Amino acid sequence: MINVQKPFDDLKPIDAISVKEKKSLILAIQECRKVLYFNSGFCEAQPNEELNKFSDLIQIYDTKYSFDLDGYPLSINRLFEAQKSENHLNDQIAISIFQYINWSQNIKSINLSSLEPFYVYSSKRKTNLYRGRNEYQIKSFNTNLTLYTAPSSSKIIEPLLTDLNLIIKSSGRFEDLTHLALVHFQFRALAPYLFMNGHIARFITKHSISQIHPSLYALPLSAVIFKDKENYHTLMRDIVIDQEYEEWCVYLINAIKVSGEVFLDKYKKFQALKRLNLEILSKYTEYDLPAYELNSILFSCVYIKPNTIIKELVCHRHTAYMYLKHLTSMGILIEKTSGREKLYWHKDLYDIFSD
Repeated sequence: MINVQKPFDDLKPIDAISVKEKKSLILAIQECRKVLYFNSGFCEAQPNEELNKFSDLIQIYDTKYSFDLDGYPLSINRLFEAQKSENHLNDQIAISIFQYINWSQNIKSINLSSLEPFYVYSSKRKTNLYRGRNEYQIKSFNTNLTLYTAPSSSKIIEPLLTDLNLIIKSSGRFEDLTHLALVHFQFRALAPYLFMNGHIARFITKHSISQIHPSLYALPLSAVIFKDKENYHTLMRDIVIDQEYEEWCVYLINAIKVSGEVFLDKYKKFQALKRLNLEILSKYTEYDLPAYELNSILFSCVYIKPNTIIKELVCHRHTAYMYLKHLTSMGILIEKTSGREKLYWHKDLYDIFSD
């Protein structure tokens, strides 16, 4: 039994890790591939504009949970409100989340140097991004007791970091889900940065999966893991102790599969609600509304600003407020004051992402 409060200096390079082809692992890989490739085909058949709007919303939803897993909690409703509010409600977590999303959508290939800009603008420290000899511990969500302490010796960290960087850059290898699971494990176990190592491990995993189809970058992997967050940490400790990497691979591959299923389920609910809203706007209003155009705006974000309607429909401010008044009286939107602004909450759309 290892002392979990002592830095674990026995990490192996990824290529030195042996994974047995157990029946449970083979089945997990098969089931995961079915879901991912089904999702890919499904996404190919969807209208690009609609799919992109949904993907943007579910990425916000998932990033909230990823930050939460690393100790930066924020309610999903506040995050959606911050998306459209002035200066993101001056909430530093919300600001960091939207900075991350903007950054992540422009990343084409991954290596450790390409990850550094995220840390530069997310941290008040502009130097010392790498952990060096600083201790990094993973603690229980339930008890706050230490479950694992990452290596702190530069002799251990530097060669493993070089190895990890080379593997991250060789993106073609991520077709192997087992290998992808090990990269995820190794990034968390090595913990090269001062903070948010788990978040970046999940980002690398999702970025790699997006090679199957671009929309899969928005798989809600963190939201799935969050529901089993204690096991996410304790299993890592157990793997470090027992060296039974197959169990970790099965766990993460199953989480990827479930995230694909959640993505599909929420997208179908998104489409059903969009069709219902369009029918209401087209048939059951006393006022002649531009139904298709308004419906498109309603499903681009959870909170609507009057200026969005003015800009998208190229209409007068009075006209935009008239549309919003009708949408509110119909029960589609709820008026809400946010600081000095007036926003309109699409509650039914929010409910799809509220769990």
